[in-house]
Amino acid sequence: MDDAKRIFLQDVKDKKRIAVGVHSRKGVRGYVGKMHTPVDFLKGKAKREYTKGGEVIVYNMFDKLMPKEEFDKLDDEQKKECLLRWRDRYSTKQIMETLNLKSYQFYRLMDKFNIPRYHGGGPLATKTSTTSTPQTDEVKTNLSNGFNISLHGKYSAEKLIKRLLSISSILEGESSNFKVNITISEDEEK
Repeated sequence: MDDAKRIFLQDVKDKKRIAVGVHSRKGVRGYVGKMHTPVDFLKGKAKREYTKGGEVIVYNMFDKLMPKEEFDKLDDEQKKECLLRWRDRYSTKQIMETLNLKSYQFYRLMDKFNIPRYHGGGPLATKTSTTSTPQTDEVKTNLSNGFNISLHGKYSAEKLIKRLLSISSILEGESSNFKVNITISEDEEK
């Protein structure tokens, strides 16, 4: 028998002996069986209280600003998602201070992920056309006879999405039935 085969068989034999020995090994107190932890010695109500599930805490990692070290560990797709969410929630100055970036570094990062820069109108603002017609922006809310919202005006796609999401957050948790009439049409004037 050659050396390689003999070493292999000896190794297999040792591993089998070690694996079997774990299950039948005697503990310090002389018992054979599973290892006991302090919770195993609790009884009745005390054991149920200890093993009962705790409070569930739900959070979104993209909503809270994180230090630069944690941000750098994320992959590119997660970094882009974080930056998009942060732009809606925090100012550029807050984001730059948290990530410890200078403005040129911050905007280079924005360009890397193709995230548009703001054009002076707040989050997700887009350049508006220079037509002579004024933009109407009217939101009416009537709470005297229940819940009633009217939304009239011309909106960019991003701004309209934001408005509809804010309405959905108002309705969250309501148990009433609602009558809905939505009309959205594309504006021919550019």
